[in-house]
Amino acid sequence: MTTLAAPPSATWIGSKLVDLQACLCQALIDRGGGGVCYCAVVTGEVDGSLCGSCDGEGDCGMAYVRIVRGFVYDAFPDNTGLANCALSPGFTIEAGVLRCLPVDETGAPLSSADSLDVSLQVAADMQAIYWALSCCFDVGDGQMLINAWEPSGPDGGCVGGFWTMEIGTV
Repeated sequence: MTTLAAPPSATWIGSKLVDLQACLCQALIDRGGGGVCYCAVVTGEVDGSLCGSCDGEGDCGMAYVRIVRGFVYDAFPDNTGLANCALSPGFTIEAGVLRCLPVDETGAPLSSADSLDVSLQVAADMQAIYWALSCCFDVGDGQMLINAWEPSGPDGGCVGGFWTMEIGTV
């Protein structure tokens, strides 16, 4: 039985996910709402239960990088949809953060001050993630297109948001 080596695009995208995760985790500390208790490359849907506890001990929240979808293209970032070995693979990547929103037993914010604090933290995170994508993250010989910020939550006492971007090999 012959074992095939990983295709160059898998190696390329894997290294890009790891690089982006490092940029994201550090940007949240240096430029955003602070560190998080979980920062990782994830697969599939984001599990908000990893947001952490809101007990005030340590950093609360989670940051993540994930592949949303893959596509092939002839002229980046336009999908051709017609797969063949001459086309390049591209990926939609999501980089996001979820922060704890202190809530009461009904799920309502504890106070308007708590809600404002978390909103300002998420706004700082939004800017920090954008910085991570546009200034820290290097696609090398690839190409990149940053899309819009999308809010997320509240879900399970967590709020935040994410940026998506298209990256492609050349």
